[in-house]
Amino acid sequence: MPGWERPVALAWLLAAVLFLGLVGCSSRQAEEAFREAVALEETASLEAARVKLEEVVRRWPDTPAAEDARREIEWINAVLEAAAHGPSLEAWDAVRKVSRAAEEFRLAEGRYPRSLEEMIPRWLAGPVHDPWGNEVRYAPTPDGYRVVCYGSDGLPGGQGDATDLVVENGNEVHRGGHPSP
Repeated sequence: MPGWERPVALAWLLAAVLFLGLVGCSSRQAEEAFREAVALEETASLEAARVKLEEVVRRWPDTPAAEDARREIEWINAVLEAAAHGPSLEAWDAVRKVSRAAEEFRLAEGRYPRSLEEMIPRWLAGPVHDPWGNEVRYAPTPDGYRVVCYGSDGLPGGQGDATDLVVENGNEVHRGGHPSP
């Protein structure tokens, strides 16, 4: 090897070692920041964790920690979205519970119940309430039944969490507006 090639080769080798060391350091920093963000889910809030995870993605976009952070952000977004709609989902569950009880009553008795009380205690443990404490309403109709949850305000009509949820004869027929059993 001529005299100048050896120092150049050593310089390239040193540069490669330094580069790999920096990349490894970045990966370790990213991983540490990711672990700190996940810990915030337990000790602070999901919003705080999401901010920290977004920082990991922004500062170290091509690291495995950034990929993990992207997946964790998706999970946090899904949890926050579900929490925002949680009461409405619980309200639907309450309406479905009464509707299922009416259907089970019909299978056993050959007719739909004339009142909610007629389903207690065999098909329902007691009156069913929505997540806001309002009783889910049941009423017979000429060809079956209607179950109504008037939403967070407990009044006919409304939007958002106050939207009316209506099931007739086991089928969802209404969200919103002004139905009455």
